[in-house]
Amino acid sequence: MADIFPDGDIRAYLPAALPKTLGPGPPESCFYILEQDGQPIGMGGVRRLRDGVCEMKRVYIRDIAKGQGLGRQLAERLIRDGRTFGYRTMFIDTSPTLETAIGLYERLGFKCISAYPEVEVPEIMFPHWVFMAKDL
Repeated sequence: MADIFPDGDIRAYLPAALPKTLGPGPPESCFYILEQDGQPIGMGGVRRLRDGVCEMKRVYIRDIAKGQGLGRQLAERLIRDGRTFGYRTMFIDTSPTLETAIGLYERLGFKCISAYPEVEVPEIMFPHWVFMAKDL
């Protein structure tokens, strides 16, 4: 689990990460942990940024679970959740090295944009990062 969580401990990671990632919970935000055989294999969420705008956050599938379509299923679920919560636009940011993820987001209708105001990435990284948006 160290590839997702510091020291491989999800219980240590979530208390600090969820308030930033999750926000207040439905109907403004949500967060999922995917499990297989009782083991966490992925995660992702939606959080409110401002009126009508949300962000897909912390989408991750462990290497052992890749190739099963779970990333696409999770992203599609998060998009549906964003619509259900009443958002009109969804943002996401990601590393340019995650080419498979970027391709998935493009197939789901995301387009590259400039950095958005609420992004957590330090400004010095903006030229080296990918920012995307999708109308919901």
